Amino acid sequence: MSLVSFARAAGAYVVLHDGSPTLYLERSGRVLQTLPAFADPARAAASLAALSGLLEDGRLRSLQIERIDGVPVAESRHRDRLRDAGFRSGYRGMVLAAARQA
Repeated sequence: MSLVSFARAAGAYVVLHDGSPTLYLERSGRVLQTLPAFADPARAAASLAALSGLLEDGRLRSLQIERIDGVPVAESRHRDRLRDAGFRSGYRGMVLAAARQA
């Protein structure tokens, strides 16, 4: 088992599911790192859905994920999970945009 350290940086987010860290979103919002708890499909789905909370509360207008676990999102084994969570293919990765208000 190898250990990976993540920078404590303003604007970076950690997604927790039942107290277990599942995702780390770098402060650029373009790089996503999965953590061991993300291997569980139910936790993965809930964790990706939780990212939409960053858009709903206005912290971010959109998320454009370009890399997951160090590989381009188009080559990631998690690409379909992002699509299932509402992300759409974009020019440089997969994008989740805030819902438009009427």
